[in-house]
Amino acid sequence: MKISKYRILGLVGQGQFGQVFCGCHRKTGQIFALKNLDRHRFPTHKFLRELRFLLLLQHPNIVTCHSLEHTRTGRYLVMDYCEGGTLRQLMEMQAAPWVESGLKLAIDILAGLEHAHSRGIVHCDIKPENILLTAKPGGWLARISDFGIARLSQELAEETGNTGSPAYMAPKRFYGQYSPASDLYAVGVMLFELLAGYRPFSGPPGQLMSAHLNQPVKIPPQVPPEFHGCILKALQKLPGRRFHSASEMLAALLEAQARWLEGQAPREQSEKVGFSPIQGRLRTEGKAEGVRQLGTVRSPIVGIAIVDKQLIWATQTTLTSYVSRQSFNFKAPIQALLPYQRGCLAVTEQEIYDLKLWGLEATPQRVAQFASPRIAAVEPQGRWIATATQGQPLQGSEFQIVPLTGSSRRKTGLNLSLAPRQLLALDSRHIAAIAAVSPTETLIQILTRRQTSIGVWRLPVSMDRAILGNSPYQLLAIAPHPTLADTTEVILLDLKPFRLRRIVLDLAPPVCVAVTSWGYAVGHRSGWIVLLDGEGTVVGRLDLEDFRGLQVLIPYQTSGLIASAFHQDRGGLYLLDLRQFEIDLVF
Repeated sequence: MKISKYRILGLVGQGQFGQVFCGCHRKTGQIFALKNLDRHRFPTHKFLRELRFLLLLQHPNIVTCHSLEHTRTGRYLVMDYCEGGTLRQLMEMQAAPWVESGLKLAIDILAGLEHAHSRGIVHCDIKPENILLTAKPGGWLARISDFGIARLSQELAEETGNTGSPAYMAPKRFYGQYSPASDLYAVGVMLFELLAGYRPFSGPPGQLMSAHLNQPVKIPPQVPPEFHGCILKALQKLPGRRFHSASEMLAALLEAQARWLEGQAPREQSEKVGFSPIQGRLRTEGKAEGVRQLGTVRSPIVGIAIVDKQLIWATQTTLTSYVSRQSFNFKAPIQALLPYQRGCLAVTEQEIYDLKLWGLEATPQRVAQFASPRIAAVEPQGRWIATATQGQPLQGSEFQIVPLTGSSRRKTGLNLSLAPRQLLALDSRHIAAIAAVSPTETLIQILTRRQTSIGVWRLPVSMDRAILGNSPYQLLAIAPHPTLADTTEVILLDLKPFRLRRIVLDLAPPVCVAVTSWGYAVGHRSGWIVLLDGEGTVVGRLDLEDFRGLQVLIPYQTSGLIASAFHQDRGGLYLLDLRQFEIDLVF
């Protein structure tokens, strides 16, 4: 058997019939989902049946199948990859029901079902776990997946069986009867859940069956009244009383949405956001012992680092040591401080200096010099530097690896098709080159230290600034929301496997982010610091008056942050002890 065309990036799903992997095409670098169905639990005739259904369906709201892959490890359906995960995962992240974004997803699902029903295919297992999400500017696109137990219209009277999910099954489904109306009933259950925050019926399978057959639907007051009619009609016990088609239900839902939007008064930004796990607006005043000023500064700070237990900060052209008060002046502006395991690099446009031995020596050691401006990233152990020339995003760039130890510098580089704004060393062998090509599109090229390209991935979100997250192969980026003013998206992007999460904060774009062992601290120049756990849930907000003009945040030990602020020609360095604040973290 031939070697697979795809490089597996990780397992993303485990179902009753098999596994789903995230894979990268070895030549193009494009991301796909590889669905491996177990031969014993899902025999060949069922495998070919699902393949047939997928090939019949070509719609933006249905996951598309591209090819069939046979390798030593099994047979795979090669399908569109949906980096947002499942609708179930998104719903579990919400702290409260959400109307606007939930409606958009329900509309997507109905559009996909209308296409499937027009081809004579009934899905038979519509539920949040089978709705996948693809990122689009400002939100998500819902796509129907898993047609493994779907039925053709002519088969509905011939086949019986109650395979499916009891929580979303129409009454007659419990008796093995299928129809397009059963799919619409499942959409009604999901619409109820999206708007109310819970399902209309709950309990073990026996109780669910009884409830679906006999119990009337009670809509809670938090569901806007404009949608009551749609929900009640979709959840009628008798199929003939439900919507006659997905297009009819879609038209009714769009009409209800228009009436609801007309009656909406101006709302707070946080109420407009549909995929944000916002948990309140905790404004915490710090205790006196919670904030300690380390010193004053006379100019804005561009970077802070801790090198061998020594605190170092950089202004535009000057490095200063907190312990020794030793300073060093550069001829060119300092672009960044890049820490590695036991040291730190200071980067200017055309020079790189190693600060590891600074303090024992009078001047930092220059380790690289270039003829043109470059950006840089350092390997976590400090063994090499990745550099790229600067320029417009789509004009191309030269990528080069510069060893810091051992062999001499490489003389040749790799010509990239894009000019990255940022480089990040993911591990000892891989680098991510990030280029924001528009306000709503980012390209990420994965490169190796041997100066070869693995692939270029395209995201319909802005990732102008990114840092390494607190999990392996994870990036965190900050971007303004494309449609909501004074709102920011925090994007958590896992590269292995490829996954994207969005956390929306009702703040103007922050100026700094610190990655800690427990999560993230996001700082705004007004003095706000928002604390997120590793999953992106807001666990606290600090409002500190002395931090107006906040510029830089870095972690300190387990429960501390070091911050710099500069406002009206005055500035300072501060140490925060988060144990002294009332936040939802245990240290």
